[in-house]
Amino acid sequence: MRQTTRRLMLALLGAGLALMNVAAKADALADVKKKGQLTCGVVSTAKPFAFVDAGQSREVVGYDVDICNAVARSLGVKAVLHPVSADARIPELAQGRVDVLTAVLSWTPERAQQIDFSRQYFEARLVVMVRKNAGISRLADLKGKRVSVVKGSTSEIALKNEHPDAGVLSLPDPASAFLAFKQGKSEGFSISELLMARFMNDAGSDAPTLMVLPEPLQTDKWGVGVKKGERALLDAVNDALAKMEASGEGKAIFERWFSEKTGYPLQRTFKFEPITK
Repeated sequence: MRQTTRRLMLALLGAGLALMNVAAKADALADVKKKGQLTCGVVSTAKPFAFVDAGQSREVVGYDVDICNAVARSLGVKAVLHPVSADARIPELAQGRVDVLTAVLSWTPERAQQIDFSRQYFEARLVVMVRKNAGISRLADLKGKRVSVVKGSTSEIALKNEHPDAGVLSLPDPASAFLAFKQGKSEGFSISELLMARFMNDAGSDAPTLMVLPEPLQTDKWGVGVKKGERALLDAVNDALAKMEASGEGKAIFERWFSEKTGYPLQRTFKFEPITK
């Protein structure tokens, strides 16, 4: 009798723990719809992806912001922006401070173990800027040299994985990494090809002394970051991106930020499609 009672109590305890576990695993999509808003983490210092408009609005605008807004509309909710730093993106998502990341976030095997990625919504080459008189003409020449990067970025990951003989100077944002390079604290500076064009323009009178290595560090595919296990939300984001591609909205958003007149001229050579590993 005693054993039967003990088994019953253990069974009830196990059932209770199971119910608590289910309750702990909230449905992120249901939560988003219940509160009527989708909170997107964005890196608000990465023009033209997310930055503070210098005009009267002083609002955060950009390509990543438009992607967030479009996905939110597809879900029938309001978009809310939550600024994050590059190295804090995944922790902010894991801790539930944001629902998704539209935050210049590239797919990597390491990140894919931590979070889920949607279809790609941007594709970018990572490049390295050096001084013309530094004796660096290819990536192999970075051996023993330091390269400044944004902390937590794919430039940092790619250098450590593919060029371990190069030193890495990790800084909190693109402007700080570029400034360190200008001040001679590093022999190279790595970021996406698009943002590199901006920093070359910002170099002013120093621009003729600088060059971008022709060989890319790697080609990145960006996706919307979703917390692991939130399949319903991930499917909803993917459905939104697929519809944007089919309707032409994805192309229109791209042209809004990367046409000739924007100062960031790019050709759209990708589609909103699943990321291939």
